[in-house]
Amino acid sequence: MEAELRTASVRLVFRERAAGFGDLVGTVRLGNACHRVRTTAFSGARMAAARGTAIGTRLLASLRGAPPLRLDRPGPGEDWILARLGTAGWEEHRHRGRVETDSPAGWVVRLDGCAPLRVRRRTRVALLRPAGPGRWVHVTLGLVHLCWGNGLRGAGFYERRRPLEAPGADPPEKR
Repeated sequence: MEAELRTASVRLVFRERAAGFGDLVGTVRLGNACHRVRTTAFSGARMAAARGTAIGTRLLASLRGAPPLRLDRPGPGEDWILARLGTAGWEEHRHRGRVETDSPAGWVVRLDGCAPLRVRRRTRVALLRPAGPGRWVHVTLGLVHLCWGNGLRGAGFYERRRPLEAPGADPPEKR
């Protein structure tokens, strides 16, 4: 295995358009190559820490030809919250729904009254996040490609979290 050490310089500016969403512009220089960056981006992608050891799923996506979206499921048995970025900020709607076809490659979310959302993982990182004395949350996060209905495509970021089991405890629900 070989590795090469290069000088890097990153100059990026995030210009917020609405709470948690905006434009990312600037340059990234790796060695002699300079890459211009001009894209949409999310800030505060991480799920709220106030939820402690809660189970949850968050998906943030920028879809071509549609407003950005945020999809949250705070925990098992709870409604999904679908938020689309409108002119007055994030417009939230609650939906009953379920995850199906869950695999390491991706999953499909079916929300009542909406076309299926197909999520394909591009990267996956697993880590442990502290949640108080002797408590930890297993977090899986990464980048995804999405297809919603018959034509909306885009990319985004996901985070799934579940508390680690205590010795002798019943296993937590998957979602």
